[in-house]
Amino acid sequence: MAAVPARSGRHAAGRRSPAPAPSEPLDLDLDLGEDVTPDKVEEIADQMLTHLAATEPRPAFIDYDELPGGKWGAIAGGMVALIVMIMIGSVFLNLLFNR
Repeated sequence: MAAVPARSGRHAAGRRSPAPAPSEPLDLDLDLGEDVTPDKVEEIADQMLTHLAATEPRPAFIDYDELPGGKWGAIAGGMVALIVMIMIGSVFLNLLFNR
């Protein structure tokens, strides 16, 4: 596995470096000399999925570095959306209660 270069500069302070994935080999119990039953296939699939879940990195739900404006652009956009929703809600409540 190639080493990830260290980040530098003023934008690197808030970024987390990805955790290295474990490099242990996949240890499967493959006895293919006997008849392969569906239960044996399911057991091998479970072992492979467990290994994959342990070694694959999980991406963040929202990657703020990919958004225009970064983290602060997302915060500003969220605040604008919140203000617009409050304004729409107040107009709706005004129409509903002040007839």
